[in-house]
Amino acid sequence: MNRNFICLEVMVGSTNSWQYGRCDVQGHTKNHMLPFAKKNLPHGWVFQHDNDPKHASRHVKNFLQSQKVRLLVWPSQSPDMNPIEHLWQDLKLRVGTKNYANKTELWSHLQREWEELPEDRISQLIESMPRRCAAVIAAKGMATKY
Repeated sequence: MNRNFICLEVMVGSTNSWQYGRCDVQGHTKNHMLPFAKKNLPHGWVFQHDNDPKHASRHVKNFLQSQKVRLLVWPSQSPDMNPIEHLWQDLKLRVGTKNYANKTELWSHLQREWEELPEDRISQLIESMPRRCAAVIAAKGMATKY
């Protein structure tokens, strides 16, 4: 797997839908995601984010539609099925046991630990999506082990 497929970025403070749409979606999508997808995923791809109000805002939807980005339909009130949540937990475990002198030191350590997350762990989580979807269907939309 190409390590450029998933990148780690810092967002300072809390964000609203405009900030998320402008900085994260528009900036990252135009500058990183679309060029990467065009080069590395010639057979197509689907963008996934959850139903956080920032993600579901009209501003964000309009931008993604204007770029012809296909979205994965994410049911409201769904169990948290996003594999990235497991990576966040892994990163938390790797970083959370140390004290940092300042934000710069923390960010440096986060970046280093992110790069050291095992490729097979990332692949395992991506490959688990069919099982995750089957589990939700079997549980009739209720909570699953994921």
